Amino acid sequence: MVLTAPAPTAAKSLCPHAHPIITSKYTITRHPDTVSIFNPKTDPAIIVRKLQRAIHQHFNGVNSPLTLLSGYWGSNLSYNFILTFAGKVDNVDVVCIHKLLIHPFCPRASIIPQWGYTTIMVCSVPVLYHNGVRQTSEELHAELEYNVPYQGLTIVSQPRWLWTSLEPEKVHSSIIFAFLDVNGSKLAMLTKNPLYLFGSKCCADLFNSLPLF
Repeated sequence: MVLTAPAPTAAKSLCPHAHPIITSKYTITRHPDTVSIFNPKTDPAIIVRKLQRAIHQHFNGVNSPLTLLSGYWGSNLSYNFILTFAGKVDNVDVVCIHKLLIHPFCPRASIIPQWGYTTIMVCSVPVLYHNGVRQTSEELHAELEYNVPYQGLTIVSQPRWLWTSLEPEKVHSSIIFAFLDVNGSKLAMLTKNPLYLFGSKCCADLFNSLPLF
């Protein structure tokens, strides 16, 4: 009888399996009117360290739902700033401290999540000038709040005019704003019902634009 040696078995790998790192990204966007004022791009590491201290102080260093890992400028042609947080972040937690997060940039900046938000465009909004200035974001927001579909929305980007400048004879224009809407129910309510602003009936629709980042 011929004895044969057993086939060699593959050695088990001693290396542990690597688990993918889960992160959440948020983009700080600035209003076009303020970009020329805040042109200098500060070192991203300085901005991140400043925000990390502010978050730590806000939550007293205990049970903070947000851990900021890094940040960087979007591109050479963009003044958007991208923040990276550890784990799967709840958009509501970010919105609750959005003023803290946009503070290093400018008062009219907005923070946009990577997912779970929608941007709406409202057309045919009357343009009312006061001392040569159109309605502000605060005035647009206050007027929109008279409409039931707008009430209760978690706004992540305040209403603003789509165009930074208009011809003097222009009496109507469009505004845009963004809000949290994970399942799309709020979008349906806004687009299926008319909105009334400054005495006129306006229509809303989903807004898609080329990203600046």
